[in-house]
Amino acid sequence: MAESTQAVLIRQDPRGVGRFRRAVSSWDIWLAGLVILLFTAYAIVPQWFTGFDPIVGDTSRSLMPPGPGQWFGTDELGRDLYARVVYGSQVSLLAAAFSVSVSLVAGALLGLFAGTFGGIVDTVISRLFDAVMALPGILITLSVLAGLGNSTVVVALGVALGFITAFGRMMRAEVFRIRDLTFVEAAYSSGARLPWVIFRHIMPNTLRPLIALATLQFGTALLSIGSLGYLGFGQTPPEPEWGALIAQGQGYINSAWWVAVLPGLPFILIVMAVNRVSKSIGER
Repeated sequence: MAESTQAVLIRQDPRGVGRFRRAVSSWDIWLAGLVILLFTAYAIVPQWFTGFDPIVGDTSRSLMPPGPGQWFGTDELGRDLYARVVYGSQVSLLAAAFSVSVSLVAGALLGLFAGTFGGIVDTVISRLFDAVMALPGILITLSVLAGLGNSTVVVALGVALGFITAFGRMMRAEVFRIRDLTFVEAAYSSGARLPWVIFRHIMPNTLRPLIALATLQFGTALLSIGSLGYLGFGQTPPEPEWGALIAQGQGYINSAWWVAVLPGLPFILIVMAVNRVSKSIGER
């Protein structure tokens, strides 16, 4: 009897742990989604979240510490730092979204062609991917900046070129995996043409891994664009951009730490959130 009771307890413990893990995981996902939703709202309607002008400041209130009414304090020109972070999300988040969208579309198309047609088409595209992977992403972006000039759109485009390979290789691998499955062969046997098979059977089955990768790459794009903004590329002052805000505040790190530290919080929060969402999508 004791052995039977012990066996039941042993069997029940994993289920309890599993329920706890699922509950924690569920709250984790909801929290990550809330963070993403909040910053998305910042980017779309920043005026709803702050009444301060992100450009115009009051020098008599320069380098005020965080406190009631001014959550992030003020910078060296008396501008509300929270307002600059909120309005800076328009540049940082939209640039990252643009970068990921361009690389997703271009990479998916190239990977689709390589996986569908194979042969010389696959060889040429694969060698192109190898060539891009051999170059550091920062070098690709700087080359694009040198050729097209300095702007946020050009920075986002340069970052996108470095991400195309990741989407292309994943799409190519997924097409190779799917095209030999039974339901695809059955579609061909029933007389379906190649375009129909691609849009009806192949592409829908590649969406989940591509979405998971796009979510993950969004965080990487955000960090890349922010790093380039820190170096002076992209958005020009006095317009706010998260990477540039950190660079502008680094000179005051000893006397007014919040000017350099607090603009970095969005990077931490968003990257952690999108990584968690990406992991959840990949596990489903």
